[in-house]
Amino acid sequence: MKRNRKLIGLLAVTSILTVMVFSTLAFFTAEDNAINRLTTGNVNILLNDDTILDEELVPFPEEGLIGFVPGDVVDKIVSVTNTGVNPVWVRISIDPSITPGQIEDEIQTQAVLDFQYITMDLNIGSEGDWMLGADGWYYYKTILDPGETTANLFTTVSFDIEMGNEYMNAYIEIPIDAEAVQSQNNGDTVEDAEGWPTI
Repeated sequence: MKRNRKLIGLLAVTSILTVMVFSTLAFFTAEDNAINRLTTGNVNILLNDDTILDEELVPFPEEGLIGFVPGDVVDKIVSVTNTGVNPVWVRISIDPSITPGQIEDEIQTQAVLDFQYITMDLNIGSEGDWMLGADGWYYYKTILDPGETTANLFTTVSFDIEMGNEYMNAYIEIPIDAEAVQSQNNGDTVEDAEGWPTI
């Protein structure tokens, strides 16, 4: 009987050890996971439209400048800065207009004024940094990297000495718009680029 008790006791201990082994083995597990965050880039530009007043480069005044006569040259310095995080293609449009002024209290409604006597020193052509597109926009020939500024499209507006009295008191506007589109995966040249905002 004592022998049976010892055997039963031994079996009980063995069972406890077996349960303990199985319990321990049940905790051998492993897990893994990954969270991949991808942030898209952006396209942002700043149109620089400046002039020189008192020998300082300043933004061109919203109210404009007055009092110019034939033979004068006005500083108007136009460029674009890439303020985004991705490289871009850039283009600029210029849409000038002239409104006849008044001479001796009469509006010159019959006068047809154009820009033949008012010119900008455009940086275009084979040697220029910009090119005139068939759509009338001026395209910057090279990719503009983040933080970089284009070469100036133009720096001056000149009033020809041959301007006649019909231009007296005329109101001249030279509105400028700039647009940019991503250059990555978007053509090898600015002419190949697609996705311009107004197209």
